[in-house]
Amino acid sequence: MEQTKAKATKFCLIAGILFLILGLYNGWTIFDNQRFYQEQIEYYQEKVDNWSPLDNWYDWDDFHYYNDQLIEYEQLADWGTWNVQRVSMLLPTVGFLLAAILLLTRRQGVLLAVGFLPLLVEWVLLLFDYIQSGVPLRSWFIGLLGILTYLLLFIFSLRREKSRKVWFLPTICCALTVVINAFGRLSMLRAGMAGQVFLWTFWELVEVAAVTTAGLWIAFPRQRTPEERQAQTGTNSGAGTVYRTDIYYGLVQHCLLLLFTLGIWQLIWIYRTTVTLNDLEDEPPRNPVTKLLLCMFIPFYAIYWFYRSAQRVDRMARGKGIPSELSGTCLLLAFFVPFAPPVLIQEKINTLAQWNGGEMPRLAPQNMSDALRELKQLLDDGVLTQEEFNAKKQQILNL
Repeated sequence: MEQTKAKATKFCLIAGILFLILGLYNGWTIFDNQRFYQEQIEYYQEKVDNWSPLDNWYDWDDFHYYNDQLIEYEQLADWGTWNVQRVSMLLPTVGFLLAAILLLTRRQGVLLAVGFLPLLVEWVLLLFDYIQSGVPLRSWFIGLLGILTYLLLFIFSLRREKSRKVWFLPTICCALTVVINAFGRLSMLRAGMAGQVFLWTFWELVEVAAVTTAGLWIAFPRQRTPEERQAQTGTNSGAGTVYRTDIYYGLVQHCLLLLFTLGIWQLIWIYRTTVTLNDLEDEPPRNPVTKLLLCMFIPFYAIYWFYRSAQRVDRMARGKGIPSELSGTCLLLAFFVPFAPPVLIQEKINTLAQWNGGEMPRLAPQNMSDALRELKQLLDDGVLTQEEFNAKKQQILNL
């Protein structure tokens, strides 16, 4: 359990990244659907306009079919008309992105529970739609499992101490939806739609991974000290806060730059991180310009760079008594989720930047009082044991 707790920060980051990817994919799907609707509107509008009763007097069914299809796609494309289907398209995008932001900023409790609410409401609406539409019982069961998945995450966020023995229940519910959907898509495989089936199943498995890592973060969070919380804002103000501002980057800012600068920030980050990791003793220094050019022009070299840099970060962390096993994780994620390794490596570098020789800096009296009050609250909530509370208290008081 303690090992799981030590790795909880990594789980939090991975969950945030996966939810972010799911949110961006769902957002792209909405825009792609709009493009498809417009194409269908143009197609059926042309059919209706070119239909002539003189040429087709014997068959008005075609005209009614074209006209009905045109009306249906116009309603789907009209965002002024709100229905269950349209809301169920927007809610997962909003829910995934909101959960991603809260996880990447390491929020807990009520705030994180609120992040799961849109996803819970989405499944409730889908279940009601399934019931009214008369779909097979299999779809009803999928809707119930979806509701259970995010209802459990919502409850666990509010009652974290109750979730430590059953944190895997949301994962089981989410995985069962994948299995049931897989059986329901066998007919699509026989019809030659293997590509579509693979795509849907892939994104469902990504959601299972996101739910799993979120559950681990909720059940076994790594509590940050007040100094870490103050350093997380990216400022160096405040009594006694000591960390290296030259290598510290706020993770939210780092993630946004990775996403929206079309790879430019990643290249800058590779150069600066190469310089940072040259501080490791007993390792030959790497030329940052050479590494940058190799990552730019040699296919897949960036994967090797992530792996080797993660190894250096692991060695630096272990040299300071900080557990770290990034290299294998970064190598695996670099193939499938290339956005993840830069975030994981930077998160560990931030931890190293806040390291202060293994000693807690002395706090000002007011900050010390706030820190002790927060520790007492964690003890009362059952997050810390009495022994952990005493050890943290001694660190703060510098006893």
